[in-house]
Parts: sequence; C-alpha cells; structure tokens
Amino acid sequence: MKESLREALERLLTLKGECTFQIFNDLNAGQITMTQLNYLKYVDQLHETTISELSESLNLSKPTVTETIKKLQRCDLVHKRQCQADGRKYYIELTDKGEKLAHMEQLSVVRLAEKITLELDEEAVQKLIEALEGLK
Repeated sequence: MKESLREALERLLTLKGECTFQIFNDLNAGQITMTQLNYLKYVDQLHETTISELSESLNLSKPTVTETIKKLQRCDLVHKRQCQADGRKYYIELTDKGEKLAHMEQLSVVRLAEKITLELDEEAVQKLIEALEGLK
C-alpha cells in the first residue's frame, strides 16, 4: 500500500512539474533564476514598491537589487513607473509576463486540475477531491 501511494504521488508530482515546465516554456522564461523568480514574487506582494523598499524587504543592498531589477526589465518582467506626486520616485511593477511568473504555482495547479479532469472520469475526480479534502 505504501509503495503504491508513493508511486501515485510521484505521478501526481511529475504531472505538476510538467505543468510548471509548460508555463516556463509558454512564457519563454528558461533563463529566469530562482532568485529572480523570488524578486517577482516580492514585487507582486509589495504592490507599488521602490528599489529602496524592495532592498529593505529582501535585506539586500540597493546596488544588488538595482542590478537584478535591470535584468528583469531586460527580460520584460518588470518596468518602472514614475510617481506622479514625486518625479524622483519610481515604482517597480510587474509586466503581464512577470505577473504570470509570480503566480506560476497557482497557474501550474490550474493546469494540473485541467489535465486531471481530462484524463479521469467524473467519479474518479470526485474520489480524488474527497481523498484530498481528508488531508485537512
């Protein structure tokens, strides 16, 4: 029983990994590092953040954060928007592509759910839902 559970979980995780890989390919994001992906998640969480605020949140120097933000700009994942009230201040915002990468885990789960519903009948999907709800 334990062996078949392990194998089933491996299949499920492999499917999720394939979904994640597809998202990376769809977004042409193969060159993105995990560190850069974490930056995108922070920018998404902080909303209208500046280099200084991001630097403080990440506990990194401003030059380090600035360099990574420049790389993310070149990859069309973030852009800077000038503050209307203070022209010296620039906000770092995600592009559509950056937002999709920041939410990649959620998108991957959506794709996995779609794949499961295509490959299993309704009764099997319902049993899976009930079994997973038991993990709460």
